[in-house]
Amino acid sequence: MLPHLLLVQAGPTDLDLQNRITGRLDLPLTADAESSTHKILAPLGPLSVDLVVSAPCQAAVQTARILASSGKLRVKVDKRLVNIDYGLWHGKSLEELKRTQPDVYRQWVQSPNRIQAPGGESPVDVQQRLDSFVDWCLRKHGTQRIAVVVPAAIARTIAEWYFPADPDEKRFGDPTKISWAWLPEENVERPATTLPKQSLIDNFSAIWGL
Repeated sequence: MLPHLLLVQAGPTDLDLQNRITGRLDLPLTADAESSTHKILAPLGPLSVDLVVSAPCQAAVQTARILASSGKLRVKVDKRLVNIDYGLWHGKSLEELKRTQPDVYRQWVQSPNRIQAPGGESPVDVQQRLDSFVDWCLRKHGTQRIAVVVPAAIARTIAEWYFPADPDEKRFGDPTKISWAWLPEENVERPATTLPKQSLIDNFSAIWGL
Protein backbone atom coordinates (compact mmCIF):
# COMPACT_ATOMS: atom_id res chain seq x y z
CA MET A 1 0.00 0.00 0.00
CA LEU A 2 1.08 3.58 -0.67
CA PRO A 3 1.33 6.29 1.99
CA HIS A 4 -1.18 9.15 2.08
CA LEU A 5 0.77 12.24 1.06
CA LEU A 6 0.09 15.89 0.70
CA LEU A 7 2.42 16.41 -2.26
CA VAL A 8 3.50 20.02 -2.66
CA GLN A 9 5.51 21.32 -5.59
CA ALA A 10 7.79 24.12 -4.39
CA GLY A 11 7.50 27.58 -5.85
CA PRO A 12 9.71 28.86 -8.67
CA THR A 13 13.19 30.36 -8.60
CA ASP A 14 14.52 33.01 -10.96
CA LEU A 15 15.99 30.30 -13.22
CA ASP A 16 12.61 28.56 -13.43
CA LEU A 17 10.95 31.78 -14.59
CA GLN A 18 13.70 32.17 -17.20
CA ASN A 19 12.83 28.69 -18.53
CA ARG A 20 16.27 27.40 -17.59
CA ILE A 21 17.11 23.99 -16.17
CA THR A 22 17.63 24.42 -12.43
CA GLY A 23 18.33 20.86 -11.31
CA ARG A 24 20.78 20.89 -8.40
CA LEU A 25 21.44 24.65 -8.62
CA ASP A 26 20.28 25.80 -5.19
CA LEU A 27 18.31 29.04 -5.40
CA PRO A 28 15.66 30.65 -3.18
CA LEU A 29 12.09 31.39 -4.19
CA THR A 30 11.49 34.56 -6.14
CA ALA A 31 10.07 37.41 -4.07
CA ASP A 32 6.71 37.08 -5.84
CA ALA A 33 6.64 33.32 -5.30
CA GLU A 34 7.34 33.67 -1.60
CA SER A 35 4.37 36.00 -1.15
CA SER A 36 2.02 34.05 -3.43
CA THR A 37 2.82 30.74 -1.71
CA HIS A 38 0.84 31.86 1.34
CA LYS A 39 -2.25 32.48 -0.82
CA ILE A 40 -1.94 29.25 -2.84
CA LEU A 41 -1.57 27.09 0.26
CA ALA A 42 -4.29 28.96 2.20
CA PRO A 43 -7.13 26.61 1.09
CA LEU A 44 -5.44 23.84 3.09
CA GLY A 45 -6.30 25.75 6.26
CA PRO A 46 -4.73 24.56 9.52
CA LEU A 47 -2.53 21.76 8.25
CA SER A 48 -3.85 18.31 9.23
CA VAL A 49 -0.64 16.32 8.81
CA ASP A 50 1.70 14.67 11.26
CA LEU A 51 4.95 15.52 9.51
CA VAL A 52 6.33 17.96 6.93
CA VAL A 53 9.28 16.66 4.90
CA SER A 54 11.21 18.85 2.48
CA ALA A 55 13.82 18.46 -0.21
CA PRO A 56 17.10 20.14 0.84
CA CYS A 57 17.01 22.98 -1.73
CA GLN A 58 16.24 26.52 -0.56
CA ALA A 59 13.02 26.90 -2.57
CA ALA A 60 11.55 23.68 -1.16
CA VAL A 61 12.56 24.48 2.42
CA GLN A 62 11.05 27.98 2.16
CA THR A 63 7.81 26.53 0.78
CA ALA A 64 7.77 23.84 3.49
CA ARG A 65 8.23 26.38 6.29
CA ILE A 66 5.30 28.43 4.97
CA LEU A 67 3.22 25.26 4.81
CA ALA A 68 4.26 24.09 8.28
CA SER A 69 3.59 27.45 9.92
CA SER A 70 -0.20 26.96 9.72
CA GLY A 71 0.03 23.94 12.01
CA LYS A 72 3.11 24.99 13.96
CA LEU A 73 4.94 21.94 12.67
CA ARG A 74 8.66 21.37 12.27
CA VAL A 75 10.19 20.71 8.86
CA LYS A 76 12.32 17.59 8.36
CA VAL A 77 14.82 17.87 5.48
CA ASP A 78 15.43 14.63 3.59
CA LYS A 79 18.35 14.44 1.15
CA ARG A 80 16.66 11.65 -0.81
CA LEU A 81 14.24 14.27 -2.15
CA VAL A 82 16.97 16.40 -3.71
CA ASN A 83 16.25 17.58 -7.24
CA ILE A 84 17.44 15.53 -10.22
CA ASP A 85 21.06 16.07 -11.22
CA TYR A 86 21.01 17.27 -14.84
CA GLY A 87 24.79 17.39 -15.19
CA LEU A 88 25.89 19.54 -18.13
CA TRP A 89 22.34 20.78 -18.68
CA HIS A 90 22.35 22.89 -15.51
CA GLY A 91 21.54 26.50 -16.30
CA LYS A 92 20.77 25.76 -19.96
CA SER A 93 17.67 27.35 -21.40
CA LEU A 94 14.91 25.11 -22.69
CA GLU A 95 14.84 27.18 -25.86
CA GLU A 96 18.53 26.42 -26.45
CA LEU A 97 17.93 22.72 -25.92
CA LYS A 98 14.94 22.82 -28.28
CA ARG A 99 16.91 24.69 -30.95
CA THR A 100 20.18 22.76 -30.82
CA GLN A 101 18.91 19.28 -29.96
CA PRO A 102 15.26 19.07 -31.09
CA ASP A 103 15.10 15.27 -30.85
CA VAL A 104 16.44 15.33 -27.29
CA TYR A 105 13.99 18.08 -26.35
CA ARG A 106 11.03 16.23 -27.85
CA GLN A 107 11.90 12.99 -26.05
CA TRP A 108 12.36 14.86 -22.77
CA VAL A 109 8.93 16.50 -23.10
CA GLN A 110 7.27 13.19 -24.02
CA SER A 111 9.06 10.86 -21.57
CA PRO A 112 11.02 12.85 -18.95
CA ASN A 113 11.42 9.79 -16.72
CA ARG A 114 13.49 8.04 -19.39
CA ILE A 115 16.03 10.82 -19.83
CA GLN A 116 19.55 10.93 -18.44
CA ALA A 117 21.35 14.21 -19.11
CA PRO A 118 25.06 14.14 -19.99
CA GLY A 119 26.99 13.78 -16.76
CA GLY A 120 23.71 13.66 -14.83
CA GLU A 121 21.74 11.26 -12.69
CA SER A 122 20.12 8.19 -14.24
CA PRO A 123 16.41 7.44 -13.82
CA VAL A 124 17.43 4.23 -12.05
CA ASP A 125 19.31 6.23 -9.42
CA VAL A 126 16.33 8.56 -9.00
CA GLN A 127 14.01 5.61 -8.53
CA GLN A 128 16.25 3.97 -5.96
CA ARG A 129 16.32 7.01 -3.69
CA LEU A 130 12.61 7.72 -4.09
CA ASP A 131 11.79 4.04 -3.44
CA SER A 132 13.82 4.32 -0.26
CA PHE A 133 11.90 7.43 0.80
CA VAL A 134 8.46 5.93 0.08
CA ASP A 135 9.40 2.73 1.94
CA TRP A 136 10.52 4.85 4.90
CA CYS A 137 7.16 6.67 4.87
CA LEU A 138 5.37 3.33 5.05
CA ARG A 139 7.58 1.85 7.77
CA LYS A 140 7.72 4.89 10.05
CA HIS A 141 4.49 6.74 9.25
CA GLY A 142 2.23 4.25 7.52
CA THR A 143 -0.92 5.34 9.34
CA GLN A 144 -0.15 9.06 9.28
CA ARG A 145 -0.52 11.87 6.78
CA ILE A 146 2.74 13.36 5.54
CA ALA A 147 3.32 16.61 3.65
CA VAL A 148 6.16 16.27 1.14
CA VAL A 149 7.58 19.45 -0.43
CA VAL A 150 9.82 18.99 -3.46
CA PRO A 151 10.97 20.66 -6.70
CA ALA A 152 8.84 20.28 -9.83
CA ALA A 153 10.81 17.41 -11.39
CA ILE A 154 10.64 15.33 -8.20
CA ALA A 155 6.94 16.16 -7.68
CA ARG A 156 6.16 14.99 -11.21
CA THR A 157 8.23 11.85 -10.75
CA ILE A 158 6.61 10.90 -7.43
CA ALA A 159 3.14 11.50 -8.86
CA GLU A 160 3.73 9.56 -12.08
CA TRP A 161 5.64 6.62 -10.59
CA TYR A 162 3.71 6.02 -7.39
CA PHE A 163 0.25 7.43 -8.09
CA PRO A 164 -0.30 6.84 -11.84
CA ALA A 165 -4.03 6.17 -11.52
CA ASP A 166 -4.77 9.38 -9.65
CA PRO A 167 -6.01 12.35 -11.73
CA ASP A 168 -4.18 14.83 -9.51
CA GLU A 169 -0.79 13.53 -10.61
CA LYS A 170 -1.20 15.47 -13.86
CA ARG A 171 -0.95 18.85 -12.14
CA PHE A 172 2.76 18.55 -11.34
CA GLY A 173 5.85 19.30 -13.41
CA ASP A 174 5.60 22.95 -14.45
CA PRO A 175 8.44 24.59 -12.46
CA THR A 176 6.91 28.07 -12.81
CA LYS A 177 3.94 27.13 -10.61
CA ILE A 178 3.21 26.09 -7.05
CA SER A 179 0.97 23.02 -6.96
CA TRP A 180 -0.39 20.68 -4.31
CA ALA A 181 -2.65 17.63 -4.07
CA TRP A 182 -3.59 14.92 -1.63
CA LEU A 183 -2.40 11.62 -3.09
CA PRO A 184 -3.78 9.08 -3.56
CA GLU A 185 -7.52 9.62 -3.52
CA GLU A 186 -7.61 5.97 -2.45
CA ASN A 187 -4.68 3.77 -1.53
CA VAL A 188 -3.74 1.48 -4.40
CA GLU A 189 -1.18 -1.23 -4.98
CA ARG A 190 2.20 0.04 -6.11
CA PRO A 191 2.82 -0.82 -9.79
CA ALA A 192 5.12 -3.84 -10.20
CA THR A 193 7.27 -1.91 -12.68
CA THR A 194 7.73 1.84 -12.51
CA LEU A 195 10.63 2.21 -14.93
CA PRO A 196 11.52 0.85 -18.35
CA LYS A 197 14.41 -1.53 -18.61
CA GLN A 198 17.86 0.03 -18.36
CA SER A 199 18.37 -0.48 -22.09
CA LEU A 200 15.39 1.79 -22.83
CA ILE A 201 16.69 4.76 -20.84
CA ASP A 202 17.93 7.55 -23.11
CA ASN A 203 21.41 8.77 -22.25
CA PHE A 204 22.38 11.77 -24.35
CA SER A 205 25.95 12.22 -23.09
CA ALA A 206 27.42 11.27 -26.42
CA ILE A 207 25.32 13.62 -28.55
CA TRP A 208 24.97 16.75 -26.43
CA GLY A 209 28.19 18.11 -27.90
CA LEU A 210 29.66 20.03 -24.95
